Amino acid sequence: MQLPEKLYHLTVTDHLGNICINGLSPRIGPNSLLSKEPKAALYLCTEKDIETWQILTKANTCLEIDTSYLDPKTISDFNYGEYSEIIVHESIDAKAIVGYTALPEPDQNGHAMTQLAKGYLFTMSMLCGHICQTEYHLKNPHLEKEQRECFAKMSERLSTDTLATIRIAERINFKTLTNKSASKIIRFQSNEICGISLADTYLNPDFYDTKLFPDAGVRCWEHLDHIDKKAAPALVTPGHLLYRCIKTNVPYYARTLKHVGGFAPAIFKI
Repeated sequence: MQLPEKLYHLTVTDHLGNICINGLSPRIGPNSLLSKEPKAALYLCTEKDIETWQILTKANTCLEIDTSYLDPKTISDFNYGEYSEIIVHESIDAKAIVGYTALPEPDQNGHAMTQLAKGYLFTMSMLCGHICQTEYHLKNPHLEKEQRECFAKMSERLSTDTLATIRIAERINFKTLTNKSASKIIRFQSNEICGISLADTYLNPDFYDTKLFPDAGVRCWEHLDHIDKKAAPALVTPGHLLYRCIKTNVPYYARTLKHVGGFAPAIFKI
């Protein structure tokens, strides 16, 4: 990849002394653990994305890296739409660190915060739909063994992804979203992406056995607080925490949208 003259690495002040002496080495730190990154690496960004990564990582110090010390062959870049990250797979010599700056608190109502709020609202809504779908299939008494094992593994992965998303979401100010902007995201996720949004109706009580599905008729996000412990134990805790996160952060109007469709999988008989 073509590198700019400078890239930036975010860290905390406590690590600054050691970094200035020994440079930077690839590692799996707290934020990498949170995202379940499989391989040790260093994470850099361009100047325009500093505030975004400050919010995501809770960093308070920014290191300035002279890219002439970097080997482009050891670098990968990933674009997430509104921001990107640059991953380095080798150590960076202390000589490459040409400056550092203490970061001010991120703007709670700025562009970076708003874009993250939009992205994480979309992700939470998508996870909500996946959790409802997966639990529904695991409640099917006629599911074949291989299918049940597949959905059980899926529930474990969903649990990991949901808990990681919630921990990051706690750092984001969702109050930057208006009712209109939040509703637009949820409606898009439900109708355009052909998915199940947090505002979709969880099963139509006219068609589903309310003894087996007592939550039939509520919104999908509300059902998250009532995941079947026996059918989907791996989803109980993440479901409850995602329910609380949505209830706390998503505007009421967006949580109760009308005409966004509903969760309507094939009906199975007991």
